[in-house]
Amino acid sequence: DVRTQPEIICSSLILQLCELMISSDNGRWNNLSRGSKLLIQELGPDRFREPFERSMLESQRSFFIIQDTNAGQECFLSLPEWRALSQLPDASFTVHQSQSLLLKARLLDVLLDVPPLLWQGESIYVSDGVGGNLKDSARRFQDSLSDIRNKLEALYEEELKPLLSLQDHTNPHRPKQYPDLLLARLECTVMSVLLRLDQIALLVMSKAN
Repeated sequence: DVRTQPEIICSSLILQLCELMISSDNGRWNNLSRGSKLLIQELGPDRFREPFERSMLESQRSFFIIQDTNAGQECFLSLPEWRALSQLPDASFTVHQSQSLLLKARLLDVLLDVPPLLWQGESIYVSDGVGGNLKDSARRFQDSLSDIRNKLEALYEEELKPLLSLQDHTNPHRPKQYPDLLLARLECTVMSVLLRLDQIALLVMSKAN
């Protein structure tokens, strides 16, 4: 009971930050982050409707998704009860008072569907299937990929791009400027994911043809 108290989870997150600050190679940060993930998962989504708990979750969501993707497994955040939680905006949540943080949360919701799609594409590419079955699998994959790609492009064009101040038109030779660092990272993430989706789509198409 004690280990799932919010204060214990907060202490775990602070330990992660300390590890990053004192270690040139991230030290044991990855292991500590996995421990924090387990504590958050055990606490359950209902407890993260409160501002303090929700802020802790939002600060770690991207790390949890990346870790599980690298491990070849779906993140617990993709479960319906956790997805439903991320769709509950509340003015008391810090993440919903900042356009950049809110946009990050919305982007992560879309990115939850990307790893399974990449694994599906890789599976089709290395499969020994031939003929109609392979073409049907490739077609279903392309449909799913197009859906996610459309969501990412819409998020970029309609929500991210308007927040960007990429160029000083009075001085076209001045380097690109971003309102804040997070927006720069979000743009980089969107473009990188779109590029990866295009790469896996080409591989699947070459296999199916």
